[in-house]
Amino acid sequence: MKKEILIDREKGLTRVAILEDEELCEFYLEREGAEKLAGNIYKGRVQNVLRGMQAAFVDIGTGKNAFLYLGDEGPDKRDLAFPGQEAQIPAARQERVVANQDLLVQVVKEPDGTKGARLSTHITLPGRYVVLAPQMDCVGVSRRIAQEGERQRLKAEAERVKPAGMGLIVRTAAEGRSGEDFLEDVRELTALWEQIVGRVRAGRAPCRRRCLCGLPPGLWPCALRLPRRVRRPRPAARVAPVVWWSG
Repeated sequence: MKKEILIDREKGLTRVAILEDEELCEFYLEREGAEKLAGNIYKGRVQNVLRGMQAAFVDIGTGKNAFLYLGDEGPDKRDLAFPGQEAQIPAARQERVVANQDLLVQVVKEPDGTKGARLSTHITLPGRYVVLAPQMDCVGVSRRIAQEGERQRLKAEAERVKPAGMGLIVRTAAEGRSGEDFLEDVRELTALWEQIVGRVRAGRAPCRRRCLCGLPPGLWPCALRLPRRVRRPRPAARVAPVVWWSG
């Protein structure tokens, strides 16, 4: 399969198109100065804990304390539900949260007005076909894949390539794919997780305006923003040369 990445930068706007066999398969848009926090991972410091509200406020270095709900269960149960099996979310490996504690967190909701960002301690790293949940041991399949036979097949494929002690959730884009297609995502995401763990050990909290994936704020992928693999293209054997142009 021929793969090509087209990148256009003009007047603070970056557009990326990914083509496979000359057909558009992905498109991303990002405006300079409009970067988002959602998806970013930080080493934060707990400022205070409100047990009655099951809440903690965490300094992640963005100038406004972020909100952490202590009852957060992590992945959507509907992605982990299969016929004849009760959807169970395994407990994440985390400590009891106390004031002045350093904590690894991920932004799940943007700041809004006077409210800070919302956080989770359930870290997830999205790839093209799978999402890696490095702190949880589970396998799930997107609830948007409705055909139950296909969900069961994808679950079996994910179990075959899942890293020991970690979780994988198969994304909607993986419908019709095999475990071999997941392997590239798994290798990249586990390597990224190792990098993040190293930065957590070496860094101090809070890391001022710096997310732990090693990129500037706003560049860790979420739904419609530029993915890491576009900014750091794979070897030419797998991806054709990146084409840049500007208007």
